[in-house]
Amino acid sequence: MRPHAKKGTIRLMPKVVLIGFMGTGKSTVAKGLATLLGAPQIEMDDLTVARSGLESIPQIFEKRGEPFFRDLESEVARSLAGERDAVISSGGGVIGRPENLQHLRSGGGVVVFLRSSFETVQGRNAGLETRPLFRDGTKAKQLFEARAPVYEQSADITIDTDGKAPDQVCAEILLRLSPSPKIDSSDNLCLVIGDPIAHSLSPRMHNAAYAALGLPFLMAAAQVKAAELQQTMRSVRALGIRGLAVTMPHKVEILPMLDAIEPLARAVGAVNTVRNDNGVLTGFNTDVLGIVTPLERSGPLTGKRVALLGAGGAAQAAAHGCASRGAAVTIFNRSPEKARALASACGGTVSELGSSPDLSAFEIIINTTPVGMGAQSGESPIPASSIAPHHTVFETIYHPRTTQLVKDAELRGARVIRGLEMFIEQGLAQFEIHTAVKGARSAMEDALNSASAS
Repeated sequence: MRPHAKKGTIRLMPKVVLIGFMGTGKSTVAKGLATLLGAPQIEMDDLTVARSGLESIPQIFEKRGEPFFRDLESEVARSLAGERDAVISSGGGVIGRPENLQHLRSGGGVVVFLRSSFETVQGRNAGLETRPLFRDGTKAKQLFEARAPVYEQSADITIDTDGKAPDQVCAEILLRLSPSPKIDSSDNLCLVIGDPIAHSLSPRMHNAAYAALGLPFLMAAAQVKAAELQQTMRSVRALGIRGLAVTMPHKVEILPMLDAIEPLARAVGAVNTVRNDNGVLTGFNTDVLGIVTPLERSGPLTGKRVALLGAGGAAQAAAHGCASRGAAVTIFNRSPEKARALASACGGTVSELGSSPDLSAFEIIINTTPVGMGAQSGESPIPASSIAPHHTVFETIYHPRTTQLVKDAELRGARVIRGLEMFIEQGLAQFEIHTAVKGARSAMEDALNSASAS
């Protein structure tokens, strides 16, 4: 395993030009992207104001008028034609003159449209009534609607920003920029990929540990749909991205896209961690440790009877981990075919997950289904009546921190293991795979506790 990167940037040859309506996040994303790419950040509005000799854009509009501002803006666009290695945040109206983007594109520039709904723009820009074009909400919406198709037609890449953190947007831009022979990278960037992904606390946890240990790494989140997974893996190779944290629904589907799979992950049949060694992608599974370690804190698993809810990637890790420690595993799943395949692989048995399963014969209940998160965040995979005080209930969902299953288990007097316990254990192992350095547990725990409390 190679040591962590000494440099903290990804080198990009062409410039990246961000376009979009005011409030779509151009300046914030430009700052993050420039940091990742090791390139200067250029704010067109700042350069335009500097040329005017006045103090602000509102002052320019008030004293000299919008045509004067647009002329200056075009001068700035022309002056940036020679830039080769920069991230440029443009003004919202730069697309009003086609020659502006011609200048900004010269030298291989890539134009990225940050697309948001008008409702999102309003929410992000409370107080923007001081902006010249945002003083009248009705006119602002009309302008937004008029510009939207022009942004679409002008862009090489379109990224939706609604509901996404800036680091997630940056990650998606990086993935969409590749493959390109002009991109070179140092191995300091990791991504968590999944669908959905906005809820993921992996970036917060890993970045806190990087900072605590002084490592020049960064983790970002990227929403990757099933149909995009293969292209994403090509991008990971081309960009030299150091590693991936892999979450639903990709833990099984990613297997044939890897060059090597370590024995535990192969036995489990699912991968939640990928390391990139100079283009060679190796898959690992740290979910097993994430599940077994918290369970064994109260004693060995030998002879314990485990009711496993679900049969996906996390269930495969749980089944393998518990069975390898001597537990008897029964898989409860709505799809009997997947359950039978998993039971065969781990030497377990299968039972139907009906509306009121009798789990009284089991000591441990592990939920690996998505019931309890997202659109199902008020639901539980089993009724409270199926839980008894002698049970240990393990919830693998960590967001929300207290699912309905956890609430029911606590009310029924069962021992509860929350998803954050699994998350921190698998994250520590993942961190070491990516960096060759042991993770800073306290920093990771503080980051997760802070996030779950907010």
